[in-house]
Parts: sequence; C-alpha cells; structure tokens
Amino acid sequence: MARHTLFTKERTVYWPSEFATFVNFLKGQDDNGQQRMPALYGYNTGAMILAAAVGVVRKRKREVGAKTQEISTATFASQGLEAYLFLLPLLGRADASIDLLRPEHEDELLREFERYAAGGFEVLQGMFDASAGKSAEVILQQEMRKVMHKAQEQVAEALPDLFNL
Repeated sequence: MARHTLFTKERTVYWPSEFATFVNFLKGQDDNGQQRMPALYGYNTGAMILAAAVGVVRKRKREVGAKTQEISTATFASQGLEAYLFLLPLLGRADASIDLLRPEHEDELLREFERYAAGGFEVLQGMFDASAGKSAEVILQQEMRKVMHKAQEQVAEALPDLFNL
C-alpha cells in the first residue's frame, strides 16, 4: 500500500556535510559509521528535526553551503516526520499563514527548514564543544526543555483565543 505524502512530489532535503561527524555522534556512531555507544537518534532524519527545532527556537539559520548530505521527503514520511518539514519553518516566521501550505510554497518551506537545521546544528555543535564533561543526554534534555517551552509560548501567541476559553 502506498503511503500518503504531504508533498505534491518527492523532494530532497539537504543538510551541511560539515556536521556529519556530529550527526554520527547523535546516532552513537564513530566517523566510520560503526556503533560505539547508545544512540540518541536512530536516523539522520531525527537529528535533522532536532537541529531545525533548535534553529527555530534560537532564531538561528544559515545557508546549507555547497557540501551537503541529502534525505528524500519520502524518508521523512516513512518515519512519520514529514509534517515537521512544514511545521518548523512556519513556527519561525512572523508572517506564517495557511497560504504557505499551498503546493507552490513547498520548496520555499523546505529551504527554510534546511536553513534552520543548519543553524541548529551549528548551535548544538557549539553547545557540545563548550560542555566537555557533561553527557550528551543532559545537554540535549536541557536544550529540549528550552525548545518545548518556546514552542508552547509560540503556540500561545499564535492562538490566544484557544487558551482563553
């Protein structure tokens, strides 16, 4: 049975190759892809969603650059993560509207997602580099608390009437 997709056609999502070692670390792997420790994420897609969420919350985005890795939107869809490719860029925009979910804006939202992911990878890499001695789990838990708190604030601002019933 064919899986339903949110995109009108399969597309490619890019992320900076310079963070491949960091993504492998999040997956518990060494530079050669060998499992060396418990994984925080099983796939690149989960690490990329985390990075984009951090990028949105920290208002940090940057261009992906010329050296990239790629993941198809079908891969995100097969893991139930496809909606984040739309949601996260929308949360980062002051002018977000339902019109941005139209098919003609799919590429625009994907490129914005990629920029937030690249910025988020930069933030996360810096946090790990500056936090020698702390476990990866502790660092990510602290950051995820910030991400969740900020997401709740953003939803409350965007939908104030739902919270005043």
